[in-house]
Amino acid sequence: MSVLEVVRRLHVYNQWADEQVLAAMSGMAADDLAKEAPVAFGNLRGALWHSLGAQMGWLRICAGFDTWARATVRDSTSVEGLRELFDPSHAMWREFIESLSEEDVQRPSELPIDDNFRKSVGAELLRWAEEHGHRPRRPLWQSMLHVVNHGTQHRGEIGMYLASLGRSPGDLDYGTFEENRAIKESS
Repeated sequence: MSVLEVVRRLHVYNQWADEQVLAAMSGMAADDLAKEAPVAFGNLRGALWHSLGAQMGWLRICAGFDTWARATVRDSTSVEGLRELFDPSHAMWREFIESLSEEDVQRPSELPIDDNFRKSVGAELLRWAEEHGHRPRRPLWQSMLHVVNHGTQHRGEIGMYLASLGRSPGDLDYGTFEENRAIKESS
């Protein structure tokens, strides 16, 4: 299997896992999303926004276009409104990945430390870049895998909290995703 195929499959997994979490949250009130919770950014809405922002921000870095210009923010306080933002993020990632060749994912990518980057990236990465005096460079596929890994971290935190509320998103690991995919393909 090629690196491109691994990246493609993991991004399909990423979408599936995001959808499982959003489905488990379906029907939660905006107040429930804003309520203090033991997740990154202090509440479910903050954790989801961070996850979404990372997906959109890394896509901007990898693909080189203004991702937020292609998404319409109508309601960022409800689960349904957040889902309406995750959907275009996943669609843009699919479109971008489908445009790539194996050679493309091997090419070095450099983080653009410009005003948009400074506004969207975590202070930790910016501090690292300034401390080391250069922009991090890595093959494109590494940044693309980082997006999935980053989402896994936050979905784990969110999933544990949802389970404590009786809203478990279920098993979110990659093996479960592949088993579900195999069952759908065989039926």
